[in-house]
Amino acid sequence: RMGHEVVVCDKPMLIELPPRGKRLIIYTKRIIKKMLGMYSGYILISTPNNRTRIERKYTQQFIDKYIHRYIIRKLSEIHQNDIDAIVVGSDQVWRAYYFRGFWSADMTSAFLGFCEDRIKRISYAASFGTDTWEFDEEETKKCSELIKQFNGVSTREKSGVELCSSYLGYDKCKHVLDPTMLLNKDNYIQLFKNVNAPQSEGNMLCYILDEDDEKANFIDCLSKEMNLKPFRVNSEVENPNAPIEKRCQPPVEKWLRGFYDANIVLTDSFHACVFSILFNKPFVAFGNEKRGMSRFTSLLEVFGLEKCLITSVNDFSPEILNIDWQNVNRILAEKRSECLRYLQYSIDK
Repeated sequence: RMGHEVVVCDKPMLIELPPRGKRLIIYTKRIIKKMLGMYSGYILISTPNNRTRIERKYTQQFIDKYIHRYIIRKLSEIHQNDIDAIVVGSDQVWRAYYFRGFWSADMTSAFLGFCEDRIKRISYAASFGTDTWEFDEEETKKCSELIKQFNGVSTREKSGVELCSSYLGYDKCKHVLDPTMLLNKDNYIQLFKNVNAPQSEGNMLCYILDEDDEKANFIDCLSKEMNLKPFRVNSEVENPNAPIEKRCQPPVEKWLRGFYDANIVLTDSFHACVFSILFNKPFVAFGNEKRGMSRFTSLLEVFGLEKCLITSVNDFSPEILNIDWQNVNRILAEKRSECLRYLQYSIDK
């Protein structure tokens, strides 16, 4: 919308099958077990990469339709003659464990160390995902040199600004909104209207990534107390013991429609908090240490919604659900304009 041609770097999804010489035996065993009710999976699909194809069959359709992907196996394969700028950013892309695992590269690549000098380098809402430093000494030294070559540096969490200053010696980092917040509610509504996504099956959205008995009991009690019907918009994708058909993620449009239809949202997901704010839905966020608490606290502090984050169900109070959305929307509009100006300035610089 700002007048640029954009592509997103992504890795290919590889298809892996059992060794050729063992396929007949493996498939035969599965057929027999299936007939005996001892196997709930797919006959011809079992390896992690193939399971991922099943889990993503709906979300992949959305990606193929809306995201212009540039498929590469490693970052060195980028044809740099074809690009003027590279933007690195969003969800925990500067978290060492995740970046190394996805791209099989050290953290200098996360700071665009592979770029030619003529290419503009920008970070938008790059996230460390934590408020503790995870780079080793050598990576810290190299990345502190690379960050000075950026046209603009911004992080998604306030703690990221502090990490850049304390460990990378960079004091010009800006704190910006998660990129999903650069679009407004109507943009997302149009997406599910385009496909006539059906109405959700309830009015209490429960988007829980790490389920446990305490949260389940809380949801049950609160739904009865408020006379609301709980529903989900996520599968059991992270449960390795769940049958493959229950791990298939729903369409993105259905996910978005869930926030539109909800009266309240109960979640331990960062982005469910984001979309609750975008759709002006009262929400309760269960603190999620494993997935990075700094993401939650930084987001909620911007909008004065710290009360929405609880670390135990015993901390819940009905007052949490009373939110001044007029004030929240005013802050959102101001921050969105500020972030877009930063992005434009970094591109034009």
